[in-house]
Amino acid sequence: MHGVLDYATAGGLLAASRLPGLRGSFAGRTLLSAAVNHLSYSPLTNYELGVLRKLPYKAHLALDAISAVGLVFVGLTQQNARDRYVPIAAGVFELGAVLLSDPRGEGA
Repeated sequence: MHGVLDYATAGGLLAASRLPGLRGSFAGRTLLSAAVNHLSYSPLTNYELGVLRKLPYKAHLALDAISAVGLVFVGLTQQNARDRYVPIAAGVFELGAVLLSDPRGEGA
């Protein structure tokens, strides 16, 4: 289940980064970066959808958590409300997904 959510999250982050209010802004670039980040390591670790599976599932969760904390931290450093709260919201969503995931890779 977590693998499906990862690809859906990456797609959602990519789509959100292209919204007219976010396109070209710091928040939009941050969301685009987070989407690319997900798509770069997800095929290596998602047991439901990946074909390579080189890293253990716990490593995937650790990468998700690091990415989420990074989004929150980047948001906290910004002055503009949009650039502040959009990355924080995305990071909190990702942290929630990590906390709901079974570390054995057997679903949520």
